[in-house]
Amino acid sequence: MTGVSRRAGIGFAITRRLLADRGITVNCIKPGPVDTGWATDAARAAVAAMVPAVRWGQPDDVAKLVSWLVSDEAERITGQVHDMGRDTDHL
Repeated sequence: MTGVSRRAGIGFAITRRLLADRGITVNCIKPGPVDTGWATDAARAAVAAMVPAVRWGQPDDVAKLVSWLVSDEAERITGQVHDMGRDTDHL
């Protein structure tokens, strides 16, 4: 874990604890590659070469997760990193 990642993780943990008493949940979303219109054919090919099994996400994919996380159904979900990108940590 790099120094920056370690500090971010500590900040995340502290924030989560401070807000938990107020009923506020704190989560992180790692969306992976999302097709928002920015990617060139070359960029798509480069991502496909590194992670061939990954389907490019759509903005609605991320929006659906956010919508669920802010709903009453997810009131007990906190302090989690939701990795939507499968095997894309190296990108």
